[in-house]
Amino acid sequence: MALACCIADSDMSTSNEKGLSPPQECRIRVGSVDVHYLVAGSGSPVLLVHGLGNSAAAWRSNIGPLSERFHVYAVDLPGHGLSAPYNGKYSLSYGAHFIGGFLDALNLKSVGIIGSSLGGMLALKTALDLPEKVKRLVLVGSAGLGREMAPFLRWLTIPILGQLMARPSRRTTRLSLEKAVFDPSFITDDLVEEVYRYRAIPGATSTMVKILRTGTNIRGQKAGFVLLDQLDSLGTPTLILWGAQDSIFPVAQACRAHGRIPGSKLHIFQDCGHWPQMERSKEFNALVTQFLL
Repeated sequence: MALACCIADSDMSTSNEKGLSPPQECRIRVGSVDVHYLVAGSGSPVLLVHGLGNSAAAWRSNIGPLSERFHVYAVDLPGHGLSAPYNGKYSLSYGAHFIGGFLDALNLKSVGIIGSSLGGMLALKTALDLPEKVKRLVLVGSAGLGREMAPFLRWLTIPILGQLMARPSRRTTRLSLEKAVFDPSFITDDLVEEVYRYRAIPGATSTMVKILRTGTNIRGQKAGFVLLDQLDSLGTPTLILWGAQDSIFPVAQACRAHGRIPGSKLHIFQDCGHWPQMERSKEFNALVTQFLL
């Protein structure tokens, strides 16, 4: 296990409400990629995997509470947050290979994985391809469960228009974040600034568009990235969490997946968008803790 120096993350103050230590910022090498991640707590390991254009900061309302019972790892995917980009071809198989490699680098044999949006699709692919590494699976507004998706994401796949739309600014960052929630008051100036800071890192926007175009076109998610036909073979205990007003991926996809994953559990949050981990954090943390124990 080759770890670089870990330091306390002073920006993640939400972890200290009950006297918990703040998460530590760490770095590790996974294949050719220098990876940044946060770690907190002790107990059974749980991996948090964020969505497209985001970072480990997406779990700011969850790392502290979950670390009361679990050893929590929140990774920045390649080309996101403070992780270096991957110079090869992005694919679903690479996503599962990356997660498996991250767990191997940390000497973690089997973990609970919570994946949001793109992170949900990668977590699901990992459970399908490397089932021995995934003890329990939580899908949060997950990609990969249907072709339907928000129009603005499909527009980003159009040449020239996509580059113009994806150009980072505080205004476009706020607009994109507000699309992810039911109540825009959850999108604070501090959150906008943090996400914008990461998206403004050279290469971050091109990575986001590259990943999106790999799995999406103007019609929606490409057929090869929709995993519905594989769900009946999923043997991992699975919890599906979704916002009733999710405008990124419709809630019908959650119901469809629930009908296909053997023994799965489904919870739909009312008055909630694409990020129940933020908008319904207390209920989310309680449900996830109960499921993972």
